[in-house]
Amino acid sequence: MRTSSELFLSLFLMMWAGFNISALAEDYTRYLFVYFPSNQNEHIYYAVSDNGYDYTPLREGACIISADTISIKHGVRDPHILRGEDGWFYMVLTDMRSAEGWESNRGLVMMKSQDLVNWTHSTVHFPDKYKDKNFANVIRVWAPETIYDPVAGKYMVYFSLLTNDGSIPYDKVFYCYANEDFTDLEGDPIHFFDRGKSTIDMDIVYNENDGLYHGFYKNEGDGGICQVTAQTLTAPAGQEPGSQWSAPSGALQQTTEAVEGAGVFQLIDGETWVLMYDCYMNGHYQFCTSTDLSTFTFKQNTETKGMFTPRHGTVIPITDAELNTIDPDYIRKQEEARQQELQQLKDQLSEEAARAQLMGVDITDIEEFLQQEEIAKEDLQAQIQALNVSQFNALAANYNEDKSNLITNNWQLNNQRSDMKGQHWDGTGTSTYYEQNNGWGSNAWEMSMTQSLSLPAGYYVLKASGRSASDAVVATMSVDDQSVRFPTKGDVGYGITTDGTASFDASKTYANNGTGRGWEWRYLPFQLEEDATVTIKLAGSVKGAVHQWMSISNVSLSYSTTNPASVKTPTTNDGKGITEIFSVSGQQLSQPQRGLNIVKRKGNTEKVMLR
Repeated sequence: MRTSSELFLSLFLMMWAGFNISALAEDYTRYLFVYFPSNQNEHIYYAVSDNGYDYTPLREGACIISADTISIKHGVRDPHILRGEDGWFYMVLTDMRSAEGWESNRGLVMMKSQDLVNWTHSTVHFPDKYKDKNFANVIRVWAPETIYDPVAGKYMVYFSLLTNDGSIPYDKVFYCYANEDFTDLEGDPIHFFDRGKSTIDMDIVYNENDGLYHGFYKNEGDGGICQVTAQTLTAPAGQEPGSQWSAPSGALQQTTEAVEGAGVFQLIDGETWVLMYDCYMNGHYQFCTSTDLSTFTFKQNTETKGMFTPRHGTVIPITDAELNTIDPDYIRKQEEARQQELQQLKDQLSEEAARAQLMGVDITDIEEFLQQEEIAKEDLQAQIQALNVSQFNALAANYNEDKSNLITNNWQLNNQRSDMKGQHWDGTGTSTYYEQNNGWGSNAWEMSMTQSLSLPAGYYVLKASGRSASDAVVATMSVDDQSVRFPTKGDVGYGITTDGTASFDASKTYANNGTGRGWEWRYLPFQLEEDATVTIKLAGSVKGAVHQWMSISNVSLSYSTTNPASVKTPTTNDGKGITEIFSVSGQQLSQPQRGLNIVKRKGNTEKVMLR
């Protein structure tokens, strides 16, 4: 049973922790990752994230704090940042250059800032500070961190120590309190925790829900991250230092890879905790989540590449104002990029709607949707996905006669081969698709398959599945002077299913459980007002790029004697019934433009959406 004093202390800690979390919580918008990039670049960098898992370096990847200006060794590692109770930010760092060896570290750096940009700094050099004491013989002062101790009313700095005199025979965690202006440590280091063997990279957070401090650390030499808990940061009076901690948990990392640098932070939602650690041998950070700090679930691996190669660091939530102070251009550039992405999605939806309308899909809702002032990215993507699927339904329902038998194998071929079977969309490897014959090792090639068809008057859709290696390939399907382009996603992406419907599960490496292979349907609606001969052509070309390819298969032709769409198809002002074309603002046009057109044809006025 707890004593009254213990209950009071527990309530006090919960009240203090609750105040700390909620003080600026409503203003937090993003997450700041403070880190050093590599053993060859031991300086301080910042990155920011909207979700806590995917990060973009700030100031276009420039160094934020140079180690040359703050440390004795001209190298710093393991930065830990804390938002203080007094509105200041506190940072402590390992004062070390790995090029001098893993036992070259003799102290730490202490820093303080009000704006995350301008920092005061001081160094604590153990051989000088603790002269004639065993702490002067340290060869490691690793991964210091800071936490506020509400009982002492001070900031505690804790770190792993190892000496070369045998007094600290393996890495153990010690602590000191910082002085009032955060420029030095008070007194001698006091034993804080160890597991009986080398213990490093300790990170402590307080959880108001269970009233416990949770300490996460690396089992140096054995691998893995474990946890201990305590009701108070320091041992009760009369008890041995370190006795406040519980027995260690089992390993918490959700991987068999080597890990280090555990960091724990709470998401802005105030409910989800994130445990992150550096998978330093495998090129990524791993993120796990928990609601109770006991059971952790894998969230994602975030690659460390390009400008973003974080090593042991810390994450804290920040406000827009704080972000603007660090990088005044970031939010503006992000908003510009967001608006550009939204416009691209709107354009894509308009193009999909134009094709769908010509196949009999009612796009009234789409037109109204696009007129909204604010449209979420996710809503646009959902509309595009749903509309594409509806095109299949429109084809099945409205083009009621299959004329595919009119397409023969008597193609006029140019640099084409048809013995390809290995990556066909149906996943069986038995069906044929067409591909360029020569071109893999060439930086310029052309391929085409052409034939003429004699068709009765009516409404048609030429349909084929296709794919190409990249945007360097221009692969098209055409009927006379009308054409559509095949996708350029390579052999990964959405794909099509074996029954001819779409598969849009982009979470799979290959859509449709490995059978998609990047194939997508393309459609080309056209109308013949009288019996005529048309030329259909499947073609592709590359200029200035090697190792490019294209594939085409499943060419079919659907037919209807009556208009399956609500409007006809103006492609050019060529005298075939179209008399006048206007924009929605009333301006007369010589050609239809992308978007909504007002078309006069044979005495009728129609609205036509074109890509």
